[in-house]
Amino acid sequence: MKSDFTSALYEVNMQSGALTLCRQFTGMEEITGLYILPHVDKGAPAKVSDLKASFSNGSTTGKVSFTMPSATKGGETLSGNINYKVYLGDQKKEGTAAAGKTVQLDATLPEGRCKIVVTTSNAKGESERTATSLWICRPGKRNVQGSETARHQDYEREHHRYRALRQWRV
Repeated sequence: MKSDFTSALYEVNMQSGALTLCRQFTGMEEITGLYILPHVDKGAPAKVSDLKASFSNGSTTGKVSFTMPSATKGGETLSGNINYKVYLGDQKKEGTAAAGKTVQLDATLPEGRCKIVVTTSNAKGESERTATSLWICRPGKRNVQGSETARHQDYEREHHRYRALRQWRV
């Protein structure tokens, strides 16, 4: 940010190092992070829909389901089988399914916060990612209903206990 509280976004030419102004910001804006989506060809499949994860009562085993796209990213109708990849934490499951078909997979995930990501692909390329995340905790280890809240409360309780002990030692 400049001394007059303005800032700007520039494109860098990787061959010459020259800067090209893309956007001037005049309202004290700052860019603290920038994410650029990968290019997806218009002939590649669209994203999957209806991604769901069903893990009853905090169980580490359950089902993941999603519906395969029936159109390309560009809106053209898809037919035949499409490849899919499902990332379940550090695991990967791959397969093929017909366009528009619902896929259901058995899954085993570790306890804690788990992210599930699904992509599809054809000869034109890979689709955009569809993702969901969930908290898995076995019954008896913590309060399953609101387990994130219970975990946060445990942290707060320990943090307050630590601060109280520190006061006595000073």
